[in-house]
Amino acid sequence: MSKLNVITYNRDYDKQMLLLSRNYPMAYAILFLLINKMDNSNYVLLTGKEIQEDINISQSTVARGIKLLKEHSFIDIQKLGVNNVYHINPDIAVLGNWKQ
Repeated sequence: MSKLNVITYNRDYDKQMLLLSRNYPMAYAILFLLINKMDNSNYVLLTGKEIQEDINISQSTVARGIKLLKEHSFIDIQKLGVNNVYHINPDIAVLGNWKQ
């Protein structure tokens, strides 16, 4: 039997996610991409160019979306050399199930 690849979302964030999707749809799309590419520690290494190409948006839209996601604590950003490593807030989503 293969291991399930499940993302668990915290329903306490439903309102924030809904507002993000309604008011900032491109930032929501970026968050959705990051969540779907995150590892089991909620980290993902993607370049702005990769995000741009995956969603088909401009580099400036990527930059604005990332800035907004960070300002609203959906993600945190760490540097790895010249690259950004994005950490999705584990209170919002995790790969697998929450530890009890």
